[in-house]
Amino acid sequence: MSLETLKKVLYSGVWGTIGPYSLKAAELLAKLKGANHCLLTHSAGAALEVTLRAVGTYHGDGVIVPAAGARIVRLSPNLTGAQPVICGKDAGKVCLADIKEAVDTNPSVKCAVLDYETVCELGKIYEYLKSAGVTFILWAGGRLLGDCRGEYADAVIYSFAEGADIYAGNAGALVTDSKSLFDRAYAAHNCGRTLGEGATLNVDEAIGGNRRITEWQAALIYDELVKLTKD
Repeated sequence: MSLETLKKVLYSGVWGTIGPYSLKAAELLAKLKGANHCLLTHSAGAALEVTLRAVGTYHGDGVIVPAAGARIVRLSPNLTGAQPVICGKDAGKVCLADIKEAVDTNPSVKCAVLDYETVCELGKIYEYLKSAGVTFILWAGGRLLGDCRGEYADAVIYSFAEGADIYAGNAGALVTDSKSLFDRAYAAHNCGRTLGEGATLNVDEAIGGNRRITEWQAALIYDELVKLTKD
């Protein structure tokens, strides 16, 4: 990030709420990934949590997670009090047969969170989960520049932590084509406020916490995304 960008953020006085850089960076990332919507959060774990809340997974619901892969993915049901449904073998990849078994034997399953690194037959899994009415969240980690896109998932989570293609100290993103999912996730990350409400707190339909990205993080991500789109 350039010194000039840092000065713009500093003098704007908008540092920790939803500012122009968070909106511009989200729009640019959605465009880069060929998606309709993007939401930036202060961490990838926060992006995953608000997505699970947007799906409506709570206590008593089942969430399919892989036996191997990123620890945050395996533990993600705990973020909303849901029940993990372990799928696949400890050292193997999750395939369609594993998913079918998990759905067939667990009627409470509402959602699946799978790590891109530990899943095969991605397209077939997505089609099956759609037919079963199970929302599919794909954890891409820091693989922003690879082929990990949203064609085979209802939502994709990206990380901007250490080792990611773009490092922003820490940050995360939800990318989706679903406006309803995006709207609910937005409220969950913005203290219950839906997009466009300003300072009005709406707790009738959504209750959320402060999982917003800072303008410093967003500005860094925006500058790096601009470089990518120019290449």
